[in-house]
Amino acid sequence: MLLDLFIHLRAFVVRFLIRIQEILHPIKSGQALQWKIIQRTKDPIGRVEDVNFVSFFHRKIPAETILGPHNIVAEFSHDKVTILHCHGNPYDMEKHPFFYNGIFQEAEYKVTVKLQDFNGLLDETPWPDLKVIWLWSVGRCGSTLLGNLFTSLDGFRTISEPTDIFMISKLKHRLSEADYRRTLDNSLKYHLIQVKNRWPETKFVVIKTRNLGFWYITKSPEEISENIFHIFLYRDVYPVLRSYFAASNALPKLGAHSLVGRMLNVDWLWEEMTQPLIDTFRSHPELKDLESRISLRKFAHCHIFAKYGITGLLYLHALYRQMTKQIPSERLFAVKYERLNLDPISQFEQIASTMGDVFSLDENTKEKLTEISKQDSQKNSALSRESVKRRKTDPVPEQIMVQFEAEMTRSGQEEDLKPDFLLPNTI
Repeated sequence: MLLDLFIHLRAFVVRFLIRIQEILHPIKSGQALQWKIIQRTKDPIGRVEDVNFVSFFHRKIPAETILGPHNIVAEFSHDKVTILHCHGNPYDMEKHPFFYNGIFQEAEYKVTVKLQDFNGLLDETPWPDLKVIWLWSVGRCGSTLLGNLFTSLDGFRTISEPTDIFMISKLKHRLSEADYRRTLDNSLKYHLIQVKNRWPETKFVVIKTRNLGFWYITKSPEEISENIFHIFLYRDVYPVLRSYFAASNALPKLGAHSLVGRMLNVDWLWEEMTQPLIDTFRSHPELKDLESRISLRKFAHCHIFAKYGITGLLYLHALYRQMTKQIPSERLFAVKYERLNLDPISQFEQIASTMGDVFSLDENTKEKLTEISKQDSQKNSALSRESVKRRKTDPVPEQIMVQFEAEMTRSGQEEDLKPDFLLPNTI
């Protein structure tokens, strides 16, 4: 509790320092501000924010310099964009399983620019010649492994959880609808431009997302709709629940209505986490019936674990089924972790075939795929196999399991509880 209080106090001090300097050195149209990073405020992090860095104003530079190489957006706000210059390689998933932690560690200096200038520059910049694979998942099902496997292919690069894109939902009520859509489009475009700047030979960019609840962002951009593929990775239900429980051992003990839960405003955190899911439902008329099920998140409100893990499975399976009715099977299909883990070569051959033979596997590539599939894909993170194994965890409480099974049955998804279940369009 004291540690959490200290973190909030430190963030307040950092925001205060930034605000004072922005008053002394306001960002003008056509300009960007470059900042020296003096200290990083915390590690590890869940997303990159301006307040993660104690920084001081250095100089003013032309706004168009943000299109230069090695620049990566860290955060969008309603009036400015925070960009980090990372000459190192934050895309290295072996070193940085999560992209947001990579840019946090590799940042050399910070740049801020007006959101209006950012969007203006990106509007005038053409989309790079790249194909995009959105890698969706339910979590705790091998999505980092699949991203690593893709990265081993020639011409493929993976961005593992670029939080700037997925946090734009926070701005929905602070921007006009037009500016909100522009910012969504341009956040993706900027990532693709920077990947192409670093590696001109890149043909595919795989974007590993946090979960399927952020599907709303893929309604845009229309300009490259023919170059977008979607892969939904899932796993047998019960191993996912146990994995969530093992990886988040402390969370179930924190009740939303406990003293600590109220101090941390857990209910507000849950609302913020589910907002993208609600936006997804509302952006697709066909999903309107799913929006009414959002109230199910309250069925185990005393367990944060149940909120993040269990209810997510309930919605995301249903959401994927709805999406298969809208997107052609060659552009949207599912991969099951158990099959991928058993035979990665066969799975990638089927992925290639489903996508129209967009890549081929020679013997060297097959050897790499086999070797990578045996490694711990998150060995450099707190979610590594060894880290999770060392934690003392209890079995998932029977009460939670019973509640979850009841909700799956009530929503017509009881078949998903079987160990051999397959979602539609599973390769």
